[in-house]
Amino acid sequence: MKHSLWLGLVASLMIAMVAGRSHAAEKPKVNYVSADAIYLNVGRLAGLIKGSRVRVVRNGKRIAILEVVHVSSHSASCIVVEGSGTPRSGDFVHYDPVKVTRPAKTAIPKRPAALRTRVKHPEKHKNAVNRLSGFMSVENYWDQDLTGSSLTSIQPAISARIIVSNFLGTGGELKIRHRSRLYYRPGATTDASRSVWSHRLTEAAIRFGGSSGGTRVGLGRMVISDMYGLGFVDGAYISRQVNARYRVGVAGGLDANAAGGSIHSNRQKVGAYVTYERALHDNHRVSLTGAVAGSYASGLISREFAYMQGIYTVGRLFYIYQSVEIDVNRKWRRSANGGVVSFSNYVLSANSSPLSFLSLDFNYDARHNTRDAYNRATPDTLFDSDVYTGFGGGATLSLPGGIRLRGSAGLRLRGVSEQLNRYYTVSADMWGLLPRGHGLSLRWSVSETPFVTGYRPTLSYRFPISRFLRATAGGGAYIFDQGPVITRTYYAQGAVNWSIGQRYFVAVDVRQNIGGGVDASQIFAESGINF
Repeated sequence: MKHSLWLGLVASLMIAMVAGRSHAAEKPKVNYVSADAIYLNVGRLAGLIKGSRVRVVRNGKRIAILEVVHVSSHSASCIVVEGSGTPRSGDFVHYDPVKVTRPAKTAIPKRPAALRTRVKHPEKHKNAVNRLSGFMSVENYWDQDLTGSSLTSIQPAISARIIVSNFLGTGGELKIRHRSRLYYRPGATTDASRSVWSHRLTEAAIRFGGSSGGTRVGLGRMVISDMYGLGFVDGAYISRQVNARYRVGVAGGLDANAAGGSIHSNRQKVGAYVTYERALHDNHRVSLTGAVAGSYASGLISREFAYMQGIYTVGRLFYIYQSVEIDVNRKWRRSANGGVVSFSNYVLSANSSPLSFLSLDFNYDARHNTRDAYNRATPDTLFDSDVYTGFGGGATLSLPGGIRLRGSAGLRLRGVSEQLNRYYTVSADMWGLLPRGHGLSLRWSVSETPFVTGYRPTLSYRFPISRFLRATAGGGAYIFDQGPVITRTYYAQGAVNWSIGQRYFVAVDVRQNIGGGVDASQIFAESGINF
């Protein structure tokens, strides 16, 4: 492990141990994500009740809607009821708070004045130093292969996402996201293949300035939300709210290797942007961002491009997001890309809720491979199976009794031959007709490629064991039809999640796979602390 990674992790641990916990008002957000629940840092006193609907927003885009199933004074646990993305720790949440009604006070006989002590109620650490939020956890994943091969592996890991507000009294916010994992295969033949470390220091930056108005400054390793195409930067940015509608900013630094933690001193990045935001009539809101950016390596142009992003919302009724990158090809890039200008990484996403019980979503993803100074001949992403161009969409129907039905489908194009891949999913969730805290989920997924058709039926049932202990049991199958050959793999799965005092958590997930040549036992365990 590199020294910088050790220092970053040690610093995280020290901050976690010495920073004082505060009950100061924090922005509502996702505090922690477990195997079957989403935990928020706000609860009943912030206007949440059981059944409340919460919108999860990341970078101005709504990615999911949650429903509160358990709520306490300062926290709540939720389940996902719809959405195109997976909530993560730190995502902001929005909801319509319910007015908190407090029970009428019961008259209590007063004690004699000599026995009464005046209790002072100072502000709840409004300006407290090192206000801490986030989580830190230790994980272990064990995959025991039962076919006699050497694929058995043990994968311990450490994860941390720590936010320190008013860091050292400077008024800045320090944010650290770090993950280290050891992939260990006891049956491997060589030391090099037996033990492999991977480290990801994806953020270690301090920011100054509020979420709206004024000047914002950031220093460290980060991704700048207004210029995602720039990627990770080890450097700085500054932005200024020019007036009520415009914000401008510049950023620059070195290319950060988030996968390994090192800094590339011979790779530079720079960019500038302007954002326009305006609230229109009847809950209409528009946000537009334009940016220009460039990256350079050892004197060569790696990439130069313009970035445009647009967001338009009409309350809860309609939301649309689109972004595109326009490459400006100079020198070697002109011949490699076949023109002066080329479009890349176009993304469109739209959501609509025309009725209270119906929501629709659509997305178009046209992210392409891009060449830079280090893959001039062949883009590395050419062999990335996660890079697709295609369409997708779905509909979610919420029925009385806590029944939710969802269907989705899509087309994906892969590779230079534009091979067509189709996928379909239908699912049903039920919780309102079952005992309190219980939930049943059914899902059927189909994926078709030119070579194989895959089917995946699943069933899961979640239920409470006690107030802070929940369990999930279920199973499913993977069925692959390759024409003359059909393979089937079945699995049974069980999980428990234990919350200890709303601060500590333990999760254990066990799966047994049978058939299809992949007989294996898998155990995942995690324990940690929420700040």
